[in-house]
Amino acid sequence: MSFDITDPGNAALLIGSLCIAGSIYYSFSKATFIKKGHLTKGTVVDTVEPSSIDGRGLAIKVKFTTDKHREITFTEQVLSANRYPINSVIDVIYDQKQPEIAHINKNKFLWAWEVMFFVGGAGMVFIGLFGE
Repeated sequence: MSFDITDPGNAALLIGSLCIAGSIYYSFSKATFIKKGHLTKGTVVDTVEPSSIDGRGLAIKVKFTTDKHREITFTEQVLSANRYPINSVIDVIYDQKQPEIAHINKNKFLWAWEVMFFVGGAGMVFIGLFGE
């Protein structure tokens, strides 16, 4: 029995396994980020509407001040801007060495990509094993 990449089941297994491995790798790096991250408060300063060119969803711009009094602005994609009106205060976590790396301090923002890749990868592995 040989592994033929052109077989759809084998391709699904390979892609799914890579997605799962990537999600696990990035989960460990995200856990390190959270462990070493610094918590502060940020303010929503703007909402960014999606353009027809890039097709991204709605995003908000958040401004915060580091413990070294440096102002940083970052963009985070959200599902609904109504939950984050302009001038609302939210929790932010950032890397003290590279404060440009920042996220809203909520699980859905911190872990969304890792969870999506893990679930998608598990689905691909399931299709590769049990699909016809």
